[in-house]
Amino acid sequence: MRRARLAVAAGALAAATLIAATGPARAAGAANARPTTNAAPTAGAALPAPVYFDIPNVNGVSIHACRLGDISGPPKPVVLEWTNYTIDNPDSYPAAGCPPQFKALAASLVSDGYIYVAGQTRGVGQSTGVADVWSSQDGEDGFKVVEWLAAQPWSTHKVGLAGCSSSSMEGLQIAVRHPAHLDAVVMSCFGSDAYRDAMFPGGLRAYSVLPVASRPLVDLDYVSVRQRIEKGDTSLLGEAAQRLAIDAVTEAKLYSTTEDAPFWRDKSTGAAFDAITAPMLAMGNWADFFLRGTFEWERHRKPGDKLVMLPGWHGDSLAVPGPFGMTERAHAWFDTHLKGLPDRYAGEPPVVYWELDGGFTHGSGSGGDQPKGRFHNATDWPPPAVRYQRWTFGAPDGNDTLAYPSGSPGSTTDMRGLGQPAQYPPAQDTTGAVVTWTGDVLASPLHLAGPVTATIWATPHTVDGDLYVRLEDLKPDGTFKDITNGWLRGVHRAVDPNLSLHDPATGEIIRPWHPHDAKALLTPETPAEFVVELWQTATELPKGDRLRVLVSMQDTPWFL
Repeated sequence: MRRARLAVAAGALAAATLIAATGPARAAGAANARPTTNAAPTAGAALPAPVYFDIPNVNGVSIHACRLGDISGPPKPVVLEWTNYTIDNPDSYPAAGCPPQFKALAASLVSDGYIYVAGQTRGVGQSTGVADVWSSQDGEDGFKVVEWLAAQPWSTHKVGLAGCSSSSMEGLQIAVRHPAHLDAVVMSCFGSDAYRDAMFPGGLRAYSVLPVASRPLVDLDYVSVRQRIEKGDTSLLGEAAQRLAIDAVTEAKLYSTTEDAPFWRDKSTGAAFDAITAPMLAMGNWADFFLRGTFEWERHRKPGDKLVMLPGWHGDSLAVPGPFGMTERAHAWFDTHLKGLPDRYAGEPPVVYWELDGGFTHGSGSGGDQPKGRFHNATDWPPPAVRYQRWTFGAPDGNDTLAYPSGSPGSTTDMRGLGQPAQYPPAQDTTGAVVTWTGDVLASPLHLAGPVTATIWATPHTVDGDLYVRLEDLKPDGTFKDITNGWLRGVHRAVDPNLSLHDPATGEIIRPWHPHDAKALLTPETPAEFVVELWQTATELPKGDRLRVLVSMQDTPWFL
């Protein structure tokens, strides 16, 4: 594939064109001091032993669940973790036990007079039926579970919902159905669109997500099997073959349904976000695999909802201590909406975000990124001070041709980020592997906040091809930090202008919407336009640095 020109739009970038959202120093929001709290939740509380039970007759199946907390005494508010992770076997991967994810949050809540319940979706572990991960059926089941919990004598009839990663995909299926007794939602690291945010970003198949989405054998966890048999329930023996067969069918669909279709839309909630009536706290991480879904929800944020964006990778918000971590934030959110206590963050605006210092730091060894940057407050996202700019790059730095496959480009994305830029990327400037454009030295700091779009003109030599676009902060010493990246399969390059986001000042597209519902082959030796959505960012580039755009046709290991 031969270069023609590149443009980038980034609230500022574009021979390619890049559009990016930019603001002057500190214009993206006033620097945010650590919020003060009038009552910190209990820290370091011990997790009590779980009580396992079954909820019968939930749309024809029995839902297996575990409960943490004392149900004697006065009724208590209930927080539900609706999950397709196993709750019986604490040694299962990637999250397991009771609760499978929110052990610190559950301990904190239970010590403060809550009941915490982890409910397992149908067909997983000891829940009967056949699994259909992230589906509308799981949402209908979860709706019934919320109402069942609210009706228990030990419940105050107020239920909250907590989720992260795959559990957040399940929890959102409940939230968009707005059960009458769902009074608060806290979601972290979630996708809104199973096709675009998870399995096929830009139309490229992301193999690394398959184990979560198909979950082969996980729903037949050996601990759950043994426990059911010990209880005299041998029905799973008859279900086993059916479950495995359905897993195989699901995995086949995940591989073969390469265009957006009802199969994917049934596993997505973004189109129904306006139906969420319970107040929602959304927490995300800038290097999260589900980053795109967080900002799709933000477009539907209601008065009273809250967005908190943190540095780090997928699920890192669960481990952040103090007033910016999910344990303390979620506890405070539930206190306000389930107990009626004063909001400990009442003086804070609806958007709090971490501005990265030049992107993700690269180092050596296994220590990982040490986040550098600062918190900001904002009344909206992108922050109102943002102005979109188009930067046009002329000739590339050298090589203007991409080949596939191309030698050994190394690992370009990090499995911990599940698709976000690698923390420790190799030297990539191998002839044929990448094409790069480098901007001028910045005379003053540059602040990026919001969506980024790259428009690339290229001449294909075949009928299809993948494009991987990375925005980097190039340092004076030649090292660099990753800012964000995006992907687009050539045959899915069509753009729907009506569903794309536009700059209110100019009408220019700042986030393209690709229908992904049909394939349009490229015409060999004919220049074509590719409009690539890069995932959103909040980054400060210091004076003296330069922006670099890197384009490749392969991205490993996320897209094998």
